[in-house]
Amino acid sequence: YFISHSGAFSAYCMAQQIIEEYQSINSKFSIVVFSGPRGSGKTHLVEAIRSALPKIEVCIFDFAEYMPSENFDQEIIREFINIYEFARTNNKLLLVTMRTSPDNKLINEHIRTRLSVSRTESLDYPQESELPLVLQSLSERYNLTLSAKTISYLVQHLPLDTLSFESIISKVNEESLKNKIPVKLGLLKRFIW
Repeated sequence: YFISHSGAFSAYCMAQQIIEEYQSINSKFSIVVFSGPRGSGKTHLVEAIRSALPKIEVCIFDFAEYMPSENFDQEIIREFINIYEFARTNNKLLLVTMRTSPDNKLINEHIRTRLSVSRTESLDYPQESELPLVLQSLSERYNLTLSAKTISYLVQHLPLDTLSFESIISKVNEESLKNKIPVKLGLLKRFIW
């Protein structure tokens, strides 16, 4: 499940191309890197690719969880190299997420060298005008119905990154289910402040 927007359009197109390729080929090694700031949709896009390819073993490595430092410790470097080598020797698709460009000189040389053969696409946040659609899609994912007034309030009071939106909506959904109360603006406000 991925919500395409202007900040992720070219990455979304690349994802569609990858899905089409792997649906028509049994297997081949390929490495694809999606980079971008926290909350720009990298992980959602990678999970959407994996979901669209249920018959393909997709390897995923999320460097974003180790950021902002590009000085990864030896354990992380070994872990990545092991996954990389497994994907390469077994003709698997390897999807990598990170917050910085894979050619960043601060990244460990062993990692940077392996990422140099990748297809790369960057993501960014949606434009403010796209946020209502993004919020509506996220709320539908949780089976929530948000009024236009509520969505407008959220757009005005939340940061632009979709991770913040999803975090709030997830918490509101949990509270709503736990206490059997409808999702209204008052409930949302409790989680924003």
